[in-house]
Amino acid sequence: MPIESYWKNITDSTLGQGDYVFNCPVPVFVEQFPKEQSEIEIGVDIELYDLIIVTQSCDLEQNKVRLVAMCPIYSLENYESINTEFSKKGRWEEVRKGRIEGLSR
Repeated sequence: MPIESYWKNITDSTLGQGDYVFNCPVPVFVEQFPKEQSEIEIGVDIELYDLIIVTQSCDLEQNKVRLVAMCPIYSLENYESINTEFSKKGRWEEVRKGRIEGLSR
């Protein structure tokens, strides 16, 4: 089944659960070396991530939430480079069938 059958490109400003946000700037807080023992400096880096919205659409539509929960999206190649057992033939078919706990399509 083509990927277009799972997702659609949105053109309005309404976002919902499952929507992708590409190249989204995300603040990453980093501790700096203190100037003195009693001081701690916190720096902020901005990194770009591809994200998926996980907050429920109904909560977004009804303004029930102050913050939106999002998770990073990684390519299968990136995932397989970290989790090498998934590069084996047939492993993703097991995921598709729901046989791998914690992963589903």
